Amino acid sequence: MPHESSNASTHDQAAQLATESRETSGAQAPPINLDLLLKRCLGDIEFMDTLLSELESTGESRVAEIAKHVEETNCHETAEAAHALKGAAAVLGAESVHRLAANIEDLCRTGKLEGVSEMLVNLQAEMVRCLRFIPAHAHERR
Repeated sequence: MPHESSNASTHDQAAQLATESRETSGAQAPPINLDLLLKRCLGDIEFMDTLLSELESTGESRVAEIAKHVEETNCHETAEAAHALKGAAAVLGAESVHRLAANIEDLCRTGKLEGVSEMLVNLQAEMVRCLRFIPAHAHERR
């Protein structure tokens, strides 16, 4: 029966994460929905930590890649880089990053970069929020 005890512990941690995730930032939602992420990881906190670590190590470079392509006025590559970030953000429950990356991708798929610079500033700010959120909430996942 150790497996059942482990499951109960995991479910207790999931409930705690859900509560703390909702309480973290008052009026502004947390940049990463830990409750959703934990569900997507089937309650496996170690796997969740692996995914969050991946974002920590690649988040800035993913946004920088988008910025580079915007600077080069390359709609196709901007859309591709935004698409990749959109997918990663969706899996992680980083809803604002997902939405912004999707907006950039959609606009660039039309062949236009007008307005993308402003969206990019917001995307950069949201990524910073995500990257600050991860270590600040690491203790909640233990």
